[in-house]
Formats: sequence, C-alpha cells, structure tokens
Amino acid sequence: MIKKIFILCLFPLCLLGQNEIKWYNINDAYQAYLKNPKPFYIDVYTEWCGWCKRMDQTTFKDPELANYLNNFFYPIKFDAESKEPVNFGGRTYYNSQFNYGKNLIDSLSKRIDTDNLKLQKINKESEEYTVLQQGINNNLAQIKNLNGKLSRTSHDFAVDLLRGEMSYPTSIFLFDSLKNNMPAKGALSAQQLLGISTFIGENIYQQTRDVNLFQDIFQTALQNKTNNIQPIQWRNFEEGMAEVKKSNKKMFLIVDHPSSKSSQTFINAVLYNDKIHPYIQQNFIPTYLSLLDTKVYNYQNLEFKNVNGFNQLGVAFLDGQNQFPFVAIIDENENLSLKIQQFIPPSDFPNILEYIYSNAYKTTNYVEWLKQKEIKQKK
Repeated sequence: MIKKIFILCLFPLCLLGQNEIKWYNINDAYQAYLKNPKPFYIDVYTEWCGWCKRMDQTTFKDPELANYLNNFFYPIKFDAESKEPVNFGGRTYYNSQFNYGKNLIDSLSKRIDTDNLKLQKINKESEEYTVLQQGINNNLAQIKNLNGKLSRTSHDFAVDLLRGEMSYPTSIFLFDSLKNNMPAKGALSAQQLLGISTFIGENIYQQTRDVNLFQDIFQTALQNKTNNIQPIQWRNFEEGMAEVKKSNKKMFLIVDHPSSKSSQTFINAVLYNDKIHPYIQQNFIPTYLSLLDTKVYNYQNLEFKNVNGFNQLGVAFLDGQNQFPFVAIIDENENLSLKIQQFIPPSDFPNILEYIYSNAYKTTNYVEWLKQKEIKQKK
C-alpha cells in the first residue's frame, strides 16, 4: 500500500548551490551544531605546511566538493599550532606546550632582570660578578632556544584529534554526535575527499566500515560517468508500469536524488557492474524515478505531482526514510513488494537480485536463503 505524503524538504537535499566552502572556526561550528546537528569536517593544517597550501589552492577550490561540504558538514579549518583556546564538548583546550614555554620564558626573564640589578651592585672584577653574568647568559640562551621551539607547538585539541600522530594535512571527520573520529592523512584530491565525505555524510559507515572499498567503488562510478557508460536502458515510471503489465516481470525501481552521491555511486558503479547490469536488464524492468521529476504519475488509483520541487510519488516510496540509495521492487501485480534502502557493494548484489527474482523473499529471509544456497553449492 502506498500513500501520499506531502513534504517540503528531504535529506539534506534542499541543497544550496555554493561554490566556495564556508569555513567555520571550532567555537562557532560547535555553537551551530547545538542548534542544527551535522558532522564536522576539520582540515588540520599548519602555516608552514606546503601540502596544506596545495589543498587550499586545488582541492578546496572544487565547487562540487564545496557545495557538498557546506550542505552535509560544518567545514572547519584548524591551525594545529594555534595559540588560542578552543571550547568543544564542554571542555576548553589550550596550547599547553606553548603556555608552558611562555611561562618558563617569563620566569627566566624575571630572573635575568633580578640578576641584572644585582650586577649593578657587584664589583665587575669579583668572582660573584662572573658567575652571575654567566647565569644571565645561560638564561638568555635558553630563552632564545625556547622562542625557536614555541613557533611550532601543537595545540592540545590537535593532539587529541590526531591521537598524537602529528601529520599535516590531516582531514578529520567527527560524526555520531561528534563522538566518532575518522582521520584521513595526507593531501587529498577533491574526488578522494568527496568519496570519504559521502561515506560519512550519507551514513554509509552504518552499513559497512570498509571506507577503502567504498572509495574504490566511488572512483569507479566517477570514471564510468566520465566515460558516459550507461549499459542499462532506464524507463521512466509510466513506461516501466506499462511494461510490467505486458511482460509479467518485476519492476526494479531506483528512486534517486541527483545530489545524493551515494545513490549516484550505486547506479554508476554497482548497477553498471558487468555481472549485475545484464541480469537486471534481462529479468526486470529497470526504471528510474528522480525526486526532482516534474511529470505527473498515476499509481494505485492515486495521482502524484511535483510539489515544491519534489515528485510526490518518489516521496511516497521513501515513506519518510530519507536514506539513499533506494530500490523498490514492484511485482507482477503492480504492488510494492520490497524495499532496499542501503548501499550494497557489487560483490553482494548478484545474490540479492537472485533472491528477489526467484521470489524467495516471499517465504524466506535473506540470511537463511543465502545459507541454504551455500549448502547446495557445496554438495
């Protein structure tokens, strides 16, 4: 059963087109987070780091990345050698190394001032004068040494974020109520950073912890899109329903929002896999429905229009669960029979397609069916 659900905005999908990253400092980002929770993306850098400057000039200039970070994260720049205090999570962080060194310099400076006053009252030819002057010179040398080191002291917040492994640049992702920390070390291209950002921003990490696998699939999708590889002949919903009536096949329906990178990755890499797209093309009616579609569709005696920029048929299929990618299976009787609302890698998807095509989903859960299949294959 499908019903009309009128909605103004889905996901972080009412996206603003922003070609430049809106950088926050930590304190402002945390205050914004308290009003509107989103993950943090933190670029941990230093002023002397050449690769940090390279990312500023290239990676962070990419408009697609800028728009994504602005909408799915609070983008933050943090100088790992900052001297300013940071308020985060109910705690105040300082540059303890700098403060310790500065206090030590102040103490040495006061001692030097005191000793200089003493020198004025002592005979220059005396041994006491020589010893006191040597002490002053030693303290001056120590101050000079400390001043040299204080320019590169690590802030406690940076030490905490990087878990003591001070390497620059490092991209930090804070998510799940800012309690989980995933670092990505080194200079990243815009596409590399976009892949990791999608993994966190669209909650793929809740389905798989293998960020490297997702990154590989993400890059494959980009390559396929660049090469205009489109092996599946997609129908719109009206065309798909007409074929379901004629062919007695199930509809394999993708409900997509073009701004969802995980959905685009699923389509352009997983579904276009050489072992997957022929199976879909042969055994299903592949149908594509964009949430931005402006067409009017009729389904189950209801009319669905585009309201406030969103096609209400797509909204109805999602049924408030605004997680992408999204696959709906409509059976031969034109009923919605199954939803798949998670990212599945190419290695696992052929089994799922077989499970659906064989109608095993009507009588057996997927885990049990897969066990039975493996047992049969071993015989």
